[in-house]
Formats: sequence, structure tokens, C-alpha cells
Amino acid sequence: MSPFKRIFSIFLTLLLYDASAQEYLQKDSLLQLLPSTPPDTSKVLLFISIGQQYENNKPDSAIYYYQQALDLSESLDYPTGILKYYSNITYVLNAQGHYDSALVLTLAAVDLAKKQGRPEQIAACLGNVANTYLYLERYETAIDYYLQTNQLLEKTGNKQYQCILQNSLAITYTKIRQPDKARNAAENSVRLAREINNPFHLGIGLDNLGLTYINTSNPEGAIPFLTEALTIAEETNNLYLKESIYLNFAQVYRQMGLIDKTLHYLQTGLQLALEFNDVSGEVIAHAGLGYYYLYKSQFDNAKNFGKKAEGKASAMGFTEQLRDSYMLLGYIALSEKNYKEFQHYTYKHDSIESRIVNKGILNNIQDLEVKYETERKNQQIIKLEQDASIQSLKIQRNNILLFVFAGLTVVVTIVSFLFVRSNRQKQLILKQEKEIQQRTIVMLEKEKYLTATQAVLKGQEEERTRLARDLHDGLGGMLSGIKLSMQQFTETIDIHDKKILLERNMDMLDSSVNELRRVAHNLMPEVLLKFGLDVAVKDFCNSITNSGALNISYQSIGINNLRADQTTQVTIYRIIQELMNNILKHAAANEAFVQLDFHGNNLGITVEDTGVGFDTRNLDLLPGIGWSNITTRVAYLNGKIEIKSIQEIGTTINIDIPIG
Repeated sequence: MSPFKRIFSIFLTLLLYDASAQEYLQKDSLLQLLPSTPPDTSKVLLFISIGQQYENNKPDSAIYYYQQALDLSESLDYPTGILKYYSNITYVLNAQGHYDSALVLTLAAVDLAKKQGRPEQIAACLGNVANTYLYLERYETAIDYYLQTNQLLEKTGNKQYQCILQNSLAITYTKIRQPDKARNAAENSVRLAREINNPFHLGIGLDNLGLTYINTSNPEGAIPFLTEALTIAEETNNLYLKESIYLNFAQVYRQMGLIDKTLHYLQTGLQLALEFNDVSGEVIAHAGLGYYYLYKSQFDNAKNFGKKAEGKASAMGFTEQLRDSYMLLGYIALSEKNYKEFQHYTYKHDSIESRIVNKGILNNIQDLEVKYETERKNQQIIKLEQDASIQSLKIQRNNILLFVFAGLTVVVTIVSFLFVRSNRQKQLILKQEKEIQQRTIVMLEKEKYLTATQAVLKGQEEERTRLARDLHDGLGGMLSGIKLSMQQFTETIDIHDKKILLERNMDMLDSSVNELRRVAHNLMPEVLLKFGLDVAVKDFCNSITNSGALNISYQSIGINNLRADQTTQVTIYRIIQELMNNILKHAAANEAFVQLDFHGNNLGITVEDTGVGFDTRNLDLLPGIGWSNITTRVAYLNGKIEIKSIQEIGTTINIDIPIG
């Protein structure tokens, strides 16, 4: 199983405590100072200090006092007070799961801090931005801001800020599955917290250090760190830290197989999360309780908590937690032998997993598009420079002609001299214009090459995405089912149940083999490699006809004389395949006609259907990427495409592709 894990991080809060003597003042003492404090900068700091006393147990009260600090700071034009507001309010917002709101404020704080020019202020605000991106699960961006923060902190030597940063790095390394680096960062944070004698950050560091042991399947190693952290959380009345520790303890005992001991920690963690309005903690606690009741075979209770985890994660946009909720619900469905529902949740789980895996590919595509756009703009600049050069030459030529006309009033010898000079200058201008035209041709060819290259790359990425989706949605789900079923097989004692499970596993293996063959056929049809385009297209059409989905008539003329390389044949096959997919999805047709006609080094492709037709003026508005794939491939082969469609009668598509 993929268990839910609890992480805890504190923001790199700007000047979180202003003086050690005031750090642990009771809020009652601070509140007594409020009426007698004049409305100046000292009252701003007092509002901040009072808010800090409330933020871990009564966040709404903390927000109220932070807002008072902001209002007074703005009236006093006190930038430091405004920065303190940003830093402290975003801590509360992130703890409540309001990450988007926190991000807006943290970015505003960075701009204000840079205007002030103090390295510690800038470092603190950059750290806040990094932590918010961490909560938003945008880890690459978070790392970028952490590195910027680290550069500034190395110059300041502030151990408290370094302690907080090391905690945040521990979280990030945990997220990107680098446990050794995560443990090293957590140990650094604990060491620094002990050096500055700061229980608040020590508790957080110990909690995160314990988590690194959980992540490396060493739950016993986490217990002493979590125990010390829990003592600190109770002494400082830090409910958010206490909630995190309880949920991590639940994970420790689940890994140790002590399922009964997890219930107390999960229920207490859930109660604290509800009290503190920590949605992320609620999701983790609900999921943990779902697993608890699943182990106890109380499937109704398990499903109830699994649904709660799914609903909260979906509403808040917690991608990873939503994925794990689907896995939990899938396990429950499998335990109830509800295989249809199991496939449903497996599909949802794999869809999110695929989205996460393909994020890197999509980023690469975006980078490519940015590079292409930059090259296109450079070409536009070159064209403008050419236009300016041509205009300059024309002006120069006109001046020369005027000079020649003026010379007509002079003696014949001077006129002749100027005439010869003018002709020479004209030749030079023509030569330069010819060179510019040649440069323009080269530029256009380059632009055409870039466009074609982009089209090919996008086509390749779409094929890879389609392949990944087929593997995840089809074969991945089946193999996951087989794996889980085999786990049941090993746990089942009854011989009759083993036989049923074995037979079901064999059926699922057969389905997996067939699915793998289907994916491989879609990736590169074997018949195309062995027998060529004509036989491959005919076989493809026959397979659709035999399925009963559509009756296709296929005809080929002169196709035996076709001599094209494998890439061209595969591209043509994909064009026909995509056209037929469009008919099956959108045309609602009963019959279709496919013809390949090769003569005079030209391949004509005709595809007709008797479907509902459509308005060809809305062609660019068609849903999906099917038509885009077709036009991209035709353009790649330097072909031309013509489409005619009449509503309620059908559609005819003619494609001409030069061969050779």
C-alpha cells in the first residue's frame, strides 16, 4: 500500500520573535500592555507578538491581531511592520490550506523587502515564497527559491533562519524522494535549534527527522525523535505540531504492524486537525482511518473515511493525496470483490499518476515552444532590418538620379561622367538587393524547417502520450489487479478460494497479454513492416468491419508500384488510422469507403463516410487533437488536403501526397 505521510514545516517567518525576553511572554501579559501602548511602531510589534501567541491554537484571533498590525503600519508608513504582517499572516494561511492566498502575499512581501534592501528580510520573504510553493506541490519552483534564500543566509550567519531553511529543505528532499539528503537537512535543523536553544524549531526539526526514518521503512528509529517532539509540542501548546506528530506516530505503528495502536493517534490527530482547520491533516487522518477499518474488514466504515479523504483532497486540489485516496478506495473495492469499482478507482489513480509522470515531458515541450517562438521573433527582427536596408538603398539611388539631372545643365563631359557613375551605382544596388533576396529565401527556408520540425516533435510527443495512456489505463490497471489478487492468494487459506483466485488471475493475465498486443500493434503494426502499406491498410479496415462498428469498403489502385521509405508509409498509415477514428467517434456512420490511388509519383487518399456531416467552416473548432494530427502529418509529407461535408449526407476527404 502507498500510505499517507504527514510532513510539517514552519515558514521562514521574518523576525518571528523580536527579542528573546519577549519570546515566551504569556498572551495575558501582552494583552494587558495593549491599552497603555501608544499607537506607534511599538504597538505594531505588540500586535504581532499577541498574534503569534494565538496562531497555533486560535488562528482566527491571530489573523485579527495581524490585521491590526497591518492597518497601523500603513498609517505610520512603517515598512518593517508591513513585512511582519506578510510573514506571520502567510504562516496561518498556509497552516489552514489557503495556499493561493498565501502565495499572493508572500510575493508582495518579496517586492517590498527588496526595496528595503536588508538581506535578512529578503531571505525571510524568499523562504516564505519557497514554502508556499512546496505546499502547492510545485517542488522545482520551491527549490529555486530555497537556493536563492540559502545564498543570502550564508552571508548573514543567522542560525535561526538557517535552522528553518534546513527544515524546509528536509521537506522538499522528502517530496522528491531523496531520503539521505532529507535526513541530513533535518539533522542540521535539530543541531542548529539546540545551539540557539529554540524549542519551537527543535520540535519541528525532530518531527521531520522522525519522518525521514518512516520514509526509509525504519519506524523504530523514528520513535525517540517523535517522543521528544511531542513533549515539546505539549509544553509550548503547539497544536499544529502536536497534530503532525500524532499522525506520524500512526504511520509508525502501521509500518510496525501494530494496527490497533494507530486508532488512538488517528482519532486524536483528526480532532486536532478539525480544531485547527487544517484540511491537509483532515485528509491524512481520514485516509489513515480508512486503512484502519480496511484492516479490520469493516468495509462500510473504511469506505466512508476514504470518501471523506477523496472529497477534501479534490476540493482543495491536493493532487498526491487525491491519488492516494483513489488507491485506498480501490483496495476497499477489491476487498469487497467489486471488480468494476476497483477498475474505476484504479483508472482514476493511474490517470493522476500519469499526469504527474508526464509533467516533465510537458515542461520540455513548453521549453521547445519558447525556443521556437524566440527564433521566430529573431527572424522578424532580421526582416525588419532587411526592409530598412532596402529603403536606405532606394533613398541613396534617388539622390544619385537627382544629381544626374542637375548635371544635365553642365558640359557634356560632366554629364557623361555622372551617367557612368550612376550606372555603376545602380549595378551595386541591384547586386545588394539580390543578396538581400537570397538572405530572405534562406530565412524563409529556415522558418519552414523549424515549423516542420516543431510539427514532427509535437506528433512524436502525442504518440508517446497516447502510448503512456494506453499502458497506464489498460495494461497498468490489469497488472495492478493481478498483483493485489496475488496478495489475496497468498493470504487465503481455503483451497476453494485459492482455486477461484488462481482462475481469475489466469483470465486477467490473458487479458493483459491481449492488451499488450493491442498496444504494440497500435505503436507499430507488424503487418505494415512485413507486407507493406496496401496490406496493412486493408487489414486495418477489415478489423473494423469484423468488429461490427462500421462497414468499410477498401480499394487500392497501382499501390504495388509505390516505393516509399518506412517513415513515409507509417505516416500515411497513421493518417488513415486517425481519419477512421474520427469517423467512429463523430460521424455516426454505417458505411465508409477508403481508396489508395498511386500514379505518376502521386498518392491519392480518399476517405468517405455516410455519416451526419458537419460545417467545414468550424473545422478548427473540432474537439480533441485528431484533426490536428492529420493536418500535421499531411504537411510533414508536403501533401494537400481537401474536405467536403454535407450535413445528414456524409463527408469526403481527399489527400494528395507526392512520393519520391
